[in-house]
Amino acid sequence: MRVMFTGIGGSGAWVMRGEQLAATRTNWRAVANATKRDLSAIDAVVVVKHISDRGLAALRKWGGPIIYDPLDFWDQRASRFCHANPALQIANA
Repeated sequence: MRVMFTGIGGSGAWVMRGEQLAATRTNWRAVANATKRDLSAIDAVVVVKHISDRGLAALRKWGGPIIYDPLDFWDQRASRFCHANPALQIANA
């Protein structure tokens, strides 16, 4: 299966869950800010953390399976200052 990892790129999460995972298989690749052209000959796409509206529109037009990897998609700096322990607030909801 030919898998492409995409997202906005540039973050540590992108490196770990996009570039490094793609590097584990010969038919997987990581392309930050993928375009319609990047989607040719791909069987599935994994969106890492964030994607632009333009990138999401291209994926929808492409029509193949999209796997969303939302792990830590929130702005960590902002949530750290807003709540002393967000995990406890979720658990107590």
